[in-house]
Order: sequence, then C-alpha cells, then structure tokens
Amino acid sequence: MFPNCKEIQEDYPLQSKIFGHRLKQSQSLYEYILEFLMVAFSKKKIGEKEYSEDELFPINIDIDKQIEFYPNNNVGLKRFIFFEKSKQEGRYEYDAFAYKQHIKYIKNIIEIESNSEFINSKYVVELIQNLLYEFGAVIENRSWFAQSLLPICKQTLTAEIMGTKSKRNKKIINEFDENYLSKVDCEFEANRYNFMCRGGEVYYLHILKAINNYPQYRNQLEEGFKKLINQFEEFSELCELIQKTWEDGSNAKPRKITKKLGTIPDGFSSREEYTLIELCNILNSDMHPFEKIEVISYGVIFQIIIMSYNQARYSSEKDQGYLIFDINCYKGKSDEEIKKLATINYSVFEQDFFDALYNNLEGNIKEGKDIKQTIDSAIDDSLKVYKKIGKKIGIIRPVNEKSTRFTINEKTLKFLVASVVRPNTKITLDRFLDKLYKHFNIVIAKEQYYSLNTDMNKVDVSFLDKNKNDIQVMLKESGFLRELSDSTSIVENPYGNRGGQYEELY
Repeated sequence: MFPNCKEIQEDYPLQSKIFGHRLKQSQSLYEYILEFLMVAFSKKKIGEKEYSEDELFPINIDIDKQIEFYPNNNVGLKRFIFFEKSKQEGRYEYDAFAYKQHIKYIKNIIEIESNSEFINSKYVVELIQNLLYEFGAVIENRSWFAQSLLPICKQTLTAEIMGTKSKRNKKIINEFDENYLSKVDCEFEANRYNFMCRGGEVYYLHILKAINNYPQYRNQLEEGFKKLINQFEEFSELCELIQKTWEDGSNAKPRKITKKLGTIPDGFSSREEYTLIELCNILNSDMHPFEKIEVISYGVIFQIIIMSYNQARYSSEKDQGYLIFDINCYKGKSDEEIKKLATINYSVFEQDFFDALYNNLEGNIKEGKDIKQTIDSAIDDSLKVYKKIGKKIGIIRPVNEKSTRFTINEKTLKFLVASVVRPNTKITLDRFLDKLYKHFNIVIAKEQYYSLNTDMNKVDVSFLDKNKNDIQVMLKESGFLRELSDSTSIVENPYGNRGGQYEELY
C-alpha cells in the first residue's frame, strides 16, 4: 500500500482497497490525464513538509503520511469560456450576473487599432472565447463548471467544482453589490468527485511511488511534462490575464481548494519502471504537443488497465496473467481460431477480477450491505470501469458484448510504438512483440504464447502467425514499419529525440 497509511483505508469500500481509491465509470478519456497533471502541477504537502508546484514528483518522501495538494481554482476563466455555450440547466442567475460583469471587465482592457467597423470589443471577446473553447477536452452534456480544457498550460489544469441549485439560484437584488461579486466563486463544492473520480490521482500515486523507487527517471519526466504544459506561452498569458481581470474587477478571492490523495495497492509495483520508461520515450520525442497529449491520454488509460489487471492477479496470489490481442478484430475480419482463443482469454481476464473481489471479501462488507450489494458495487467501480474505458480507447471489442476480446486500433498502436521504441530508433518486429509482452503482457504471435510456460508448447497455435502478419500490415499502414527482406521487418519510431536517455532493461 502506498502511502503506507492504514487509517486512510479504514472506510474504503472493497474495490478501493484492492485497486486504489478510486475509479468510477463517469470519468471520461481526457479527465484521467487532466486530473493526473492537476496533482503533479499543484503545491503539495506530505507530513509537515511542503513542496512547490515546480516539484512535480518529490523524492525521499515520508511514505507513512497522507499527501495533500492544492489545485487551481480558476473559476472565472472557466465561466468566461464555457458559461454561454453550456446547457441552460446549470446557468444559474447567480453566475449569469458574474459572467456579464466579467465580460465588461475584459472589454474595458481591450485596445483596438483596426479601422474595420465590425471589429469591436464584443467581436474580440467572442473571438477569444471561441478560440479557447476549441481546446475543450471535456464538454459533453454538462454544466459549464463541469467542463474542462485540454492541458495547454498550467492555468487550464483546474480542479473539478460543482454548483448546486440551492446555493447558486439566487436572486440578484443589486447589480452593484460588490460584496456579492467577491463571494460568487466561494460556494462551489470541490470535493464531490462527480466526474474526476480519482483515476488520475491513482495514476499520480503510481508514478510518484515509481520515481521514489527509480529516481534516475525523475529529471527526464519532470522536464518532459513541464515542457509539454509550458509549450504555448501565449495561451498561458491569455488565460492568466482573463482570470486576473476577473479577480481585480470583482475583488473575488477564490477559495483555496485542499484535496487529499488516497492509496494504491502493492500489485501496481510490477509496472513501475516500465511505466516510467514508456513516459520518458513519449516525452522525449519531438511529437507535436497536441498529438503528445492525445497519445499520453490513451496511454494512461491503457497503463491503468494493465496495472489493475496485474493487481487483480496479485491480490488472488496468482502468477502474472497475459492478454491475447486479436489484431484484425477492429476491422471486423477476425480469423475464427484467433477470435476463439482471444475470447476465451478475455473471459479469464474478467474472471480474475471477480476472483480478486471474492477472495478479499472477508471483513470488507459494510454495515447495512449484504454480499451481493458489496460485490455489485465493487464490480461497478472496477471491472466495469476498465471495460468501459477499454472500449473508449478501442482495445476492447466489439461493443455489443458478444465474443468480447482485446484488439488494437491506430491510436493505441501509436502509443505502443512511441512508448516501447526509443524516439528516432528502430528494432526488429520480433523484438517489438517481445517488448509488448514484457511491458504489457500482450500476446500476439505464437512465440510469446509459447514463452508463457513449457506446457504451452503442446498446443498448436500456428494460426497466431496470421495475427503476427496482421500487426505487421497494421504497422506498415501506420508508417511504423519497413521491410528489409522477406524475413526481416523493422519497427521504427519516426519521431525525433529531444535528448533524453535511459539504460535499456533488456
């Protein structure tokens, strides 16, 4: 368990004790990386020691103490961007007046040098709003305060806030009530975890523990994430100006948000150095920042699924499992034998999660609940989460539940290549497939299948040669493979290297 605080876990439900506190189905794809980066770039406190926002991953920490962090509360910026375009249900009068006042403050600082009649302060404000809105990461059918921007700068790494009707649907009596404006941002709830459901917090703890065990990767990761987030200085200055203009004009003092991290289980440890290497490879590449954010977003979810599966096996005292990927499943052209083998393997994947929950049930049934209620709740917040996000990133197909199995799509393939092949280097196809097995327990060809244990050699899985050929074709179509001869294919990471290095594990 990390941090090593048993008192934190006392009130945890079964699923949180096994898989970390906590994951829920409402979390969307980009909210994992947003929440992770929000923790990383926040000021933190561990025990009595405080860490600045520049120390993304502190080392030599007191592992017996709970971790606190203090994220951004840029409510003004979020309201400025999302309020007018959000659903009517969450646009309370309490915020409508604040929004109008904020627009006035922004218009007052705009200087226009153009002689064009249509270019006025209203046009400029709408232009800025539309520009920033285009970088929305999480919009969906949500109220404005539950929407989020991509992590284009530190100012957009805002905490999740929720506005309730009882506190925000108030009648504004006096439009010039300065006292009202100064308090309008202080009555949001910041610890309900409706959408950012700690998935990113669980991942942050995984990275923090890994870096404390392998500190040689710390500088590369911190520099890589800082460069990623500070890539667009103009966005940072613009977002900071919008928030500051609101605070200065309204005399608003956003409430300081304090959050506490939970714990993660020991079974994640088997992935620690692999995860760090994968992140270093991607961050050290010269991939475009927006492309890099997307690749890491998919990668974080992929890694969470893998390490949670490792934990499911670990908690039931089983050896490490494996996942057979049906490469052509995403095209709907599966070989019947590969499809059958991959489907059986996926059912084992699910059973391992059931076993993990049932094997740890004793002593974890909360008062007022029976076994069925406890298990159903645990499945909802563990296996069903991984299944949902697995389908979202395209590695679990088909979506109709029939013959469910693992597969790979183009975006996941890009993550796999960028994470296990160093930037601007190349390896053989066979070594690439070996790396996928060692990093992620992925079985694609018969060579990886036979390496599981000696008994596997008695089973004829020569049909997996087609699976190997399918991923070869997929790599070639995606621009990641060159064929040197009939027997030699090379997988290459085409992205340049910014200079980061690490020693190969194998």
